[in-house]
Order: sequence, then structure tokens, then C-alpha cells
Amino acid sequence: MWWHQKFTIARRVLITVFFLLFWGWAFNLDEPTISAEQCEQGVAEVKQQLASLQAKYDDMKLVVKDYKTEIASLNKKLEEADKITAQEVKEAEAKMQKKHEAEQNTVAATESKPVVTVEPSGDVSSVDANGNGQVTIQEAKDAGFSMQIRSSHWLYPYMQDNDGDGMVVE
Repeated sequence: MWWHQKFTIARRVLITVFFLLFWGWAFNLDEPTISAEQCEQGVAEVKQQLASLQAKYDDMKLVVKDYKTEIASLNKKLEEADKITAQEVKEAEAKMQKKHEAEQNTVAATESKPVVTVEPSGDVSSVDANGNGQVTIQEAKDAGFSMQIRSSHWLYPYMQDNDGDGMVVE
């Protein structure tokens, strides 16, 4: 059985050689080889990417700076608006009220033109035709008064103001 022993040894050698070859191929322990040209090309690509990212970053910084400036401006305006006090509001309201009253006085002054009267202050008996102490619209017209007798007129107390608005009209 000498041939059996030789076969077993050969088989062991063959298995060992096969295992070593497989191990070297499966787990390539050799360092990869890169040429200098490939290395320079990779470095150039990385530099390009960095430059692009730096440009984007700079643009973003400008945008953020613009926003910060705008926010600061708006905050300043808000602070100025907050400085308005209740006293200033009251003063503004008073000023508007005075302006409104002045406009009303102007309108009232233009509306209240003097009424043509026969006598500036007079004797009711010269107007009261029937002598009852009350003056009618017709009696006032006959005496020469134009209609619209206001409460400020001397004849008004002797006339009847049905609607109570301070004027006697037809």
C-alpha cells in the first residue's frame, strides 16, 4: 500500500497548494497600485469640489448678512414705534378733536348768516298782528322777516317750534 501513502501525501500537498493560492486570491493582501497621474487627478477633483463649496458658502454668508441687516433695521423701527406713549396718543386725539371742532365752527359760521330783520331787537307787538303774544309764520313774513328764525333770534321765544330743533321754518 505504498501507493496509498504516496497518494495521500500528494493529496495533502495538492490541497495545501490550492488553499494557499485561494487564500492569496480571496484576500489580496498586496497594496493597490495607483499611478502618480491618477493621484494628481484625484487631488485636482477634490480641490475643485472644495472651491465650489467655498463659493456656495460665501454666497450663503452674504445672504445671511443681508437678512441680519434687514432684521436689525426692522427691530430698530419696532423700538421707535414702541416709544409712543399714551400721553402722545392723548395729545394726538386732542389735536384731532380741536381740528374737528374748528371745522364745525367754520361750517356753523358759514351757515348762520344774519337774518334780515326789520328791527334788531324789537317789540313783539309790532309783529304780533292779533295781539295774542304768539307770532305765527305768516305774521313774521308780513312783518318782513325771512323764514328760518333760529333760537338765537329775538323773535324765536314768541314763536312755536314744533320739532324742537331750534329753528322755526315753514
